[in-house]
Amino acid sequence: MAELISAFGMTDLEHRAEFYGRKLYSTNIGDWGELAKEYLPHFVWYNDGPERKIGWCSYCGEPFWIDKDEKGHFDELDIYSNMHEFLNCKHGEWGQCPICVQPIKFINENKMRTYNSLTETKRLIFSDYIDFNHVVFYACRVYNLPDKESDFQDFEIEPSTCYELSPGVVNMYYYNGKEWVKRKKYGEPFNMYFGHGGDYEFVMLGNECFFDDTFLKYFEFSEFENCGSSDRYFYGHSYYRYMTFLCDCCKYPQLEILMKNGCFKIVRDLVYDRNFHRDMLNWKANNYADFFGIRKSDVKPFIECGLSLFLFNLYHQSGKKIPLATICGEYKNYSPAYLEKLIELAQTYNVSIDKINSYFIRNLIPRDRHNSRLYDSTFQMWRDYVEACKDLNIDLSDKQFLFPKDLVQAHDERVAEVGLIHDELLVKKAKKSLDRRALQYNFEDERFFIYVPRTPRELVEEGRMQSNCVAKNYTEKHFNDVSTLCFLRDKQSPDESFYTIEICNRTLYQKYGYLNDRFERVHNDDQRERWAQYIAKPRALADAFVDKWLAWVKAGSPRDVRGVPIIKVTTKERIRA
Repeated sequence: MAELISAFGMTDLEHRAEFYGRKLYSTNIGDWGELAKEYLPHFVWYNDGPERKIGWCSYCGEPFWIDKDEKGHFDELDIYSNMHEFLNCKHGEWGQCPICVQPIKFINENKMRTYNSLTETKRLIFSDYIDFNHVVFYACRVYNLPDKESDFQDFEIEPSTCYELSPGVVNMYYYNGKEWVKRKKYGEPFNMYFGHGGDYEFVMLGNECFFDDTFLKYFEFSEFENCGSSDRYFYGHSYYRYMTFLCDCCKYPQLEILMKNGCFKIVRDLVYDRNFHRDMLNWKANNYADFFGIRKSDVKPFIECGLSLFLFNLYHQSGKKIPLATICGEYKNYSPAYLEKLIELAQTYNVSIDKINSYFIRNLIPRDRHNSRLYDSTFQMWRDYVEACKDLNIDLSDKQFLFPKDLVQAHDERVAEVGLIHDELLVKKAKKSLDRRALQYNFEDERFFIYVPRTPRELVEEGRMQSNCVAKNYTEKHFNDVSTLCFLRDKQSPDESFYTIEICNRTLYQKYGYLNDRFERVHNDDQRERWAQYIAKPRALADAFVDKWLAWVKAGSPRDVRGVPIIKVTTKERIRA
């Protein structure tokens, strides 16, 4: 991949041999201790004597003190701004050194018994810049050795792992205490991942833009995070395989193209999953078109779309029959889910996307807030029309049926026909159970009656009158005998809905009236008027009727030979009568 690798500025073989023939030890090791100071805790040792309070810092090595007067009070003239914290410090507290203003921990030497509790180990990775094309990373364990007798804090650096990275070549070594041993496979240092819970950090020599001066400039940690390459363990900590990622990027320098163009999902798949897109790419190619397996005319629009993994997958799903440039162009007109379905329908009915678009222009439906792109609303209606035609067994190979002159009218007619068929199938399937449930639940007295609805349209009308979700959420349950819906009516106004009831196995699940008996759902004048009419209904009488009905249902819904419900009258009711 001459064109791709040239972006890394690879050097000649002689330079490469010099790089890999060098001793595996950094010339910058003397600077590591200074860098480690930023990552390990420091201390202020102090004592509170009769004449002065004395302290000295393990970071800067500077001593400082505050004198006392004859009465043992601190001399206010010696207390300048940075000394206030030192004056009020307590053993074991964190604060700032009055001299270097670094974070430090205050330690009273009179209360200190052992230094082992202050010893801490940090896992750090130091970078060693060789030149643009050659970088070395050293993974080391750094031990802090606090000692109040020393002006400065001592550090002991123990090398663990070394990475020699160059475009196309990766070498990883581990230190066994005597010599560096080359590993056959590369991975993470310290046998752990990098990150919040991984307990090791990167320390770059020089400046914060270390990667900008090397061939790894597109693989900084912030860019790596965009790949989403992390594993989550306990307590939500994220663990990153960052060194593995850098090694892979060196081994496959072509990944620079993907990272440079923000194609992070493909990078993640190639580096971590390696199960899908690897075979889609030509790793021996020397240009974009051959690398992605697309036409030269597809390259520019594909780059303008950010080398979208979604569009790349659509191109392969179409069997490469639809040019990637066409797919990228339509991405501006369709939402992702609609674009995927559009390609599927175009191939199913052997029609070009350009022809579909020209048809949509003639039948363009205005966009709304749910369909922000140009053709979304129109496509949604056309897709529903096509699905309805499939349910009706209409032959859509005939283009006059596939592209009706009036899309809106054809859509409404076909959807209505499907609805009627669906209703008929539901009723036909549920006929026996509806007959049984009608005998079980249909009930009446002189004022009210309860009956089981027999058609989906009755549920739609009930939901409209009650302003509830009965048709949407309970049609399937009712006709599939999961539960049973019953309507309560007043014989004085039998066409008006009173209560909607759900019952199952002789147990009342719910009973609600207008707006599910919730006044807070009233939002306009029409609802207020309908609410007032509902409140004026004889609900106390209706509730008593429901109680009588439930008692009859729980008694087994007894009927006489004429089918009239048999109601047992209690002693109290006889006396009241």
